[in-house]
Amino acid sequence: MERREKLLAIVAGSLALLLVVYYAMTSISDSITRAKAQVNNNKTAHRRLQIAESELYSMEGFIAERAYIALPANTNLAQVEYGPWLESFAPFGNLTVGPVGRPESNLGGKYHTLRFRLQGDGTLEDVTDFLYDFYSYDLAHRITSLTVNPPRGREQDYTDSLSIVMTVEAISMPNAVMQSLREVTRREDYYTRDQFEQVVQENILDRNLFAYNAEPILNNISPKTVGPNDEEISFSVSARDPEGRQLTYSLDNAPRGMRIDSRTGEITFRPSNRDEEASYEDIVVTVEDIGMKPRLKSTSFDVLVAKAAPAADPEPEIPFDATRYSYVTNIRDSSSGPMVVIDNRPMGEYHTLRPDESVEISGITFTVVSIDFENERITVSVEDTEHILKLGDSLAGLGTPVGAEFRTNSRGGFGTRGGFGNRGGGGNRGFGNRGNSRGSRGRRGGE
Repeated sequence: MERREKLLAIVAGSLALLLVVYYAMTSISDSITRAKAQVNNNKTAHRRLQIAESELYSMEGFIAERAYIALPANTNLAQVEYGPWLESFAPFGNLTVGPVGRPESNLGGKYHTLRFRLQGDGTLEDVTDFLYDFYSYDLAHRITSLTVNPPRGREQDYTDSLSIVMTVEAISMPNAVMQSLREVTRREDYYTRDQFEQVVQENILDRNLFAYNAEPILNNISPKTVGPNDEEISFSVSARDPEGRQLTYSLDNAPRGMRIDSRTGEITFRPSNRDEEASYEDIVVTVEDIGMKPRLKSTSFDVLVAKAAPAADPEPEIPFDATRYSYVTNIRDSSSGPMVVIDNRPMGEYHTLRPDESVEISGITFTVVSIDFENERITVSVEDTEHILKLGDSLAGLGTPVGAEFRTNSRGGFGTRGGFGNRGGGGNRGFGNRGNSRGSRGRRGGE
C-alpha cells in the first residue's frame, strides 16, 4: 500500500505543478498582450500628435499668408467698408447689400468671419461680370452660395432679368496688413476679362436659363434636281432662331452621298449611281436650338437625279514629235568613210551614222542611203521614200510619227528648216548661224 500511495502522491504533485505553470504562463501572455496593445496605442497617439502638429503648422502658415489679403483688423471698420465696396462694382438693379449677423471669432480670435447678403436683379451676363471682378481682387473673401431665380409670372417670357441672391464671406485678422479697403488691388496672375468670359460665359451665361424658348423658324425646301451634266448640287437651308441662338442642323432618310453642315445648314449631294434616273422622297431636315429645353423644327423635300449624259469622246492625245527638233548638224569624212551627225535635241542625243545605218526618232526610222560630203547633203530613206537633206535641215515632215498624224507647213524647226546657230563641228564641217530659211553654210575649222 505504501508504494501505491507514493505513486498517487507523485501524480497529484505533478498535476498541481502543471496547473501552477499553466496559470503562470497565462498571466505572462496576458501581460505581453497588454504591453503590445499599449505600445500600439502609444504609436497611434504619437501619429495623431504629429498630424495635429503638422496641421497646426499649416494653419499658422495659412493665417500668416492670409494676413496680407485679410480685411482690416478692426471688424467694425471692415464691416462698414466691405458692403459699400461690393456695391461699387456689382452691376445689378434694385441692389441691396448688408451684413448677416455679427463677426464670428475663430481659433481663439486668430481671425473673424464676416458674412454679407447681396440681392438684386440682372442677367447672367451681369453675374459673369460680377464674378470676374469679385475674384480678381486680391482679398480673402469668397461666395458661399449663389441663387438664381426667374421673374414671377408671364414676365419671364419677355425679359432676361433674373432675381439673384448671394451669400459672401470675408476674413478679418488682428495682424492684417491692410488698414483700409481703399488699399485693395487686383491679382496679377488672374485671367484677363476676355479669357474669363470665354471660359465661363460662352454658351452658358449669355442667356436666360428660365426664359421662354420659342421653336426655330424653318422655311420649306423646294424639290431639287441633279441634272444630266451635274456631278453634285449644293444649297443652304433657310432657318433662324427667334432668340438669336445657334442652330444645329441634321438629316434623316438621306440618300447616299448627301451631307449637311451641322453649323451652317449647307447641303451637298453627289449621287453615287448615275446609270439610271432616280427619285428620293421625304428627306428630312431638322434644326435644333441650344435653349435649356431645346426646341426642334423639321421639314422634308424630294430630289430627282437624272441619268448622266453620255461621256464625250476624249480628245485624241497627240504624242510629242521629236523629229521637228532633230537636225543634220555635221557631215564629215573619216578614215572609215563619210559620216553624218543627227542631233535629237529633245532627247539630248547625237546619232553618228554611215551609209546603210538607221536611227529611230518618234517611231520613224531614218536610213542613210548616201552622204555627199563635198556638197554637204545626204540622202535618207523614210517609209520607202528617199529625201535629200542639207546641213542644218530638220527631219520634220519626212514621215508619220507613231500614234497620230502630224501636219507641218515647213520642214524647219524654230525657223524654216533652220537650225539654232553657232553649232560648228570639231574641226569638220558643221553649221553656223542657220536661223534663216536655209541659213548660211557652216564654216570649216570648228567655228
